Amino acid sequence: MSPSELARKVRTTPSNISRIMAGTMPLTQEWMEKLAAGLRCKPSQILPDTAEPAPKMSVIGEIGEGSKINFFQQKDCEEIPSVETAATPVALKVSGNALYPSFKKGDVLIYDMDAKFKNKACIGRLCVVEISPRKVIVGELSEGGAPNTYNIKPFNSPLINATKILTAYKVICVKYQ
Repeated sequence: MSPSELARKVRTTPSNISRIMAGTMPLTQEWMEKLAAGLRCKPSQILPDTAEPAPKMSVIGEIGEGSKINFFQQKDCEEIPSVETAATPVALKVSGNALYPSFKKGDVLIYDMDAKFKNKACIGRLCVVEISPRKVIVGELSEGGAPNTYNIKPFNSPLINATKILTAYKVICVKYQ
C-alpha cells in the first residue's frame, strides 16, 4: 500500500504519512491506532520489536517488624523492572504490616545504593539507615541533639534518639502493590 492510499484510509495527508515514516513527526499512540485501523492490524504490529529488554534491579531484602531490614542471600534476590532515577537502584520489599498504614505488604521501596550520604538531602526524608553493619532500618531522619547524631523515626516502633549512623540512603521511589 502506498503512503497516499494509507493517508486516504486514515483521513490525513500523504505528507503526514511521509513525515511519520521519516521519523520527523512523532508516532504517538493515537497515530498508531489510526494507522493500525487503515492497515487492518494491531497497533503493536506497526513497529518492529526492536526494543531492548527493560533494565532490571534486585530486590535485596525485606522490611520486617520494627522497620528492620532482612537482607537476602544473592541467589535469593528477585529481579524486577528498574527505575531510571538512580545509578544503582536496589529495592526492598515490605513484609507483612511492618510499615502499615503508609506502605502495605508487597510494596517496594527503591533507593540508590551508590548515592553518597548527604545530610541535607536525608533530613526529614524516608531513608534506609545503616546504624551498624548488622542493623539497617527504614525510617525518617532528623538531626540529633549532639554533633553527628541523628534521630530515626521507624514505622510502628519507638523513636531512636541521638544515635550515630554509618550512612543513610534516601528512598527515591516507591512501587505500590
